[in-house]
Amino acid sequence: MNLVKLAMVLWMSTGTVFSALPGFTAPPELTGKWAGKGTVIVSWCEKVSLDFSISISSDGKVVGMIGDAVLENGTIRRNNWLLRLLNNPEFIVEGDLSGPLVTEEGIVRNSAKYLMLDIESPNQLSGGFHSSGKHVGGKDSMMFTVFGINLERLVR
Repeated sequence: MNLVKLAMVLWMSTGTVFSALPGFTAPPELTGKWAGKGTVIVSWCEKVSLDFSISISSDGKVVGMIGDAVLENGTIRRNNWLLRLLNNPEFIVEGDLSGPLVTEEGIVRNSAKYLMLDIESPNQLSGGFHSSGKHVGGKDSMMFTVFGINLERLVR
């Protein structure tokens, strides 16, 4: 059985394979203030890049801005071991969004479904972003997706 089939069998057999472990403490390499941008890859948005500014505390809480929206009730967790084994990012940030992601285009989403991050160096994170929304649709309902996010550490 190849690795992808094994992953599917595990995923279908138990919901705990993909759940986060309670009591996550963010490693020192992640804590601090980070800022940068990524490339918007949805065709219905005129803006070509989106700004990110986040603060990660040692207790795993995350606050900041994603585009023009405020990230609230954010948490960071280590991605599932199996997903990491399949080359997915090491860390996942999830949280609520308040306000529009892109004010001038009226693009609003309720939550940051996934802000996926990898540690590239002590002062750089990379990743991607998916908001809440549908997999198909347009500006009013589809997931807002950003690729090639590069964040630089501002403060430890």
